[in-house]
Amino acid sequence: MLPCPYDPFMHRGMGGLGGIFAEVLRPRRLTLMCCVCLALLARPAALDEPVWHTYQGSTLRVRYAKDRPTAARVAAIGDALFADVAARFPLPRGTVVDVWLTDSSDEFADIVHAPIRDWAMGYAFPEEGRIVLRLPSGPGRLESLDQLTRHEVAHICLGALVGGRASEAPIWFHEGFAMYVSEHWDWRHQWTLLISHLFRQLPTLDALSHAFPADADDARIAYTQSFSAVRLLILERSMTRFHVLLSRLAEGDAFESAFEATYGLSTMMYDVEWRESATDGAQWLLLLGGSMTLVALVTPFVVVGYVRFRRERNARLEEWARKEAEPDSFFRG
Repeated sequence: MLPCPYDPFMHRGMGGLGGIFAEVLRPRRLTLMCCVCLALLARPAALDEPVWHTYQGSTLRVRYAKDRPTAARVAAIGDALFADVAARFPLPRGTVVDVWLTDSSDEFADIVHAPIRDWAMGYAFPEEGRIVLRLPSGPGRLESLDQLTRHEVAHICLGALVGGRASEAPIWFHEGFAMYVSEHWDWRHQWTLLISHLFRQLPTLDALSHAFPADADDARIAYTQSFSAVRLLILERSMTRFHVLLSRLAEGDAFESAFEATYGLSTMMYDVEWRESATDGAQWLLLLGGSMTLVALVTPFVVVGYVRFRRERNARLEEWARKEAEPDSFFRG
């Protein structure tokens, strides 16, 4: 005879608390109660999770939870940018871009699911054809959203142009291209670049190959620097050669070798040439002619910085002259 499993409720009878537990623990009732408990536990989470809807544009497929008009606006802005890039670059046909519109920083971080800066409002995955946007707030939010949409769609365009090898290119090239095709260079960009150069805050392009600064102000300078580097690359060395560079990247060449084969110099050499061209005297004159009011307000700060720069440079020259005037220790008696 097989031993019976020990059940304490069987030894208490069916009355009292033990009887109630015994009734509750019958298989069917236990299953029903588990289902009820699970439903109650899942209910708050289900209420917190957004229900995603889809707005389909010609190229962009926008996922949104609440605001259909904003989703339609994003689709229209992104489709227009994509068409503009397609008119200048050989974008492949049939590209579909998935865009997620999020309402909060937590929702944004959950969908991005990657390390992001605190100041980031958008994130593009060029090799996946996916974009995540955080809706701006406050005055000018729609204009900010338009610019954000154009910038992130431009990243997807670059990924399509290089055939899914977007990760092979340095970040300064990514961001410079995105800014070049999504906005116009104006005196504010030139001012940021020249003032940063004056106070010796411009990093090398090589330093911007793998990451941008975490500080928002330093990142703004890095974006402007990248914009200028790609812009002058296209304007001074022709759009045709830029197309050749993109083709070589799409064919599988490493960025550095593709750059040297296209332009006949390394990115380090180009950094030197770009820096001289972007910060020469002609650029200062262009800036002075473009915004005299702003220049009048900040000229004292520029003068102080320039005097400091000249003083330190003259001190270095005097030190070099003094050292050259001293007899070499080899000829001393």
